[in-house]
Amino acid sequence: MRGSTENASRRSQQLREIANRASMVKSMVATAFHVSPDDLTAPTRRKARVAFARQVAMYLCNVAMGLSLSQIAEAFRRDRTTVSHACHLVEDRRDEVAFDAWLDAMELVLKGAALEKSGRALNETPETRSETRSETRSETGPEAAKPAVLILAGAA
Repeated sequence: MRGSTENASRRSQQLREIANRASMVKSMVATAFHVSPDDLTAPTRRKARVAFARQVAMYLCNVAMGLSLSQIAEAFRRDRTTVSHACHLVEDRRDEVAFDAWLDAMELVLKGAALEKSGRALNETPETRSETRSETRSETGPEAAKPAVLILAGAA
């Protein structure tokens, strides 16, 4: 019985972490696209600008936050295949140099924010925590995220 309670508690904690990561991405993308975070999870498609913002947010949840397509689908109230389609569309747009640089900056800021919030790297296991922590902080820590904020200010 105790193991069942611990598993339920662990699952609940994982779901909160997924929701927090998705919420962080939604807030940042909504700000960058000048739309409401609620528009990103609205049941209807909305305007093209909102739909594209949602697609970018879904892509960043996958790439920057390491969420699975199913986890993203749940967070955005969409189907997993819709998330897959969004990720492919955004990936295709990365051929545009300015968009690619902007998206790289968004990824960097999100990874830095997630690292700062959790105090550990995304997708880190307890076994790799000690060796990953020093490497991650030097490459994607909050210090590395600061220049990306400046890039975003000019890109939005």
